[in-house]
Amino acid sequence: MAFTADLYYWLREFGNNLDDTAALSSAIDEFTPTLLGPGKVAQFTTWSMYDTGFWMASLGSILLVLAVVIRVRRERAGLGVLGAALLVTVLVVSSAGPYTSIEAALDAASPGDTIVVRGGEHPAVVLDKRVTLRGEQGAVLDGGGDGDVVRIEVPGVVLEGFLIQNSGRNLQQEHAGVTVLAADVVVRDNVLREVLFGTS
Repeated sequence: MAFTADLYYWLREFGNNLDDTAALSSAIDEFTPTLLGPGKVAQFTTWSMYDTGFWMASLGSILLVLAVVIRVRRERAGLGVLGAALLVTVLVVSSAGPYTSIEAALDAASPGDTIVVRGGEHPAVVLDKRVTLRGEQGAVLDGGGDGDVVRIEVPGVVLEGFLIQNSGRNLQQEHAGVTVLAADVVVRDNVLREVLFGTS
């Protein structure tokens, strides 16, 4: 479309700004050549159409757009690093919002997003989306003495920056501060307190 508009502009400029000193200039009225189909310049009949070069350029542009879309989707799905970092959405959990609970932020998050928890005590959580869950300003995850405090059920999760406390006490069920049930999970920079097992 941009190429067509540019071509039309220059054809119109040419046909409507003829050199008055050129030979036969008085015999030719100003004109705007047609882009597609029949036309006429002075006593000459013209026929305009797009040829191979235009269609190849158009195809190349379409393929480029498709390649960019595919790349962005792959990186969004965790198959790239730089693009994914640029596309990450950060959801903030705090007493002032926009989310007041980790569960609400998880419901709104897409795979690859980051959830930042700014302080406060929060109940046990199940991470069933590929997100980064980051605690700041003394954020606490408290299991209330029942079951696991954090259960990670999908690959690619990052859990960091929390005080994780008060798991259940059932040895047979191996209650833990953090239970990891998937591969490619990062658990770092957390403090565990009053948990039966640290991780399982």
